[in-house]
Amino acid sequence: MVVSGLKSRSAMVASSSIPVHRRPSQATGLLAQRAAVNGMNIALECAGLAAAALTTGSFVPQVVRTWRTRDTRAISLPMYVMFTAGVALWLIYGIGIGSIAVTLSNGLTLVLSATILVLKFRYR
Repeated sequence: MVVSGLKSRSAMVASSSIPVHRRPSQATGLLAQRAAVNGMNIALECAGLAAAALTTGSFVPQVVRTWRTRDTRAISLPMYVMFTAGVALWLIYGIGIGSIAVTLSNGLTLVLSATILVLKFRYR
């Protein structure tokens, strides 16, 4: 439909040269849309996954040490409460934008930081 010489958005999409399977209006998922439209950079996603593995893995020694020693005196409760809430929000954000690196790293970090919180409450 043409109004004042301008095509409507739906008319532009329908007449565009973008193949039907690559149109953002298709229900293919956010990640697939980003890959089709932006040409996902695999090296960049791998860098994100490597960073996620390192930063998430850095919590494992603290969980293991706290579990074994049952000593939580040096762990700041307000810091871990705020950190765990922040990680939960990052997880929601990662799911929302369809980022594998953000979602996986924050999902695992949430489990680890929540474990430390539970141990903090248990071994007070």
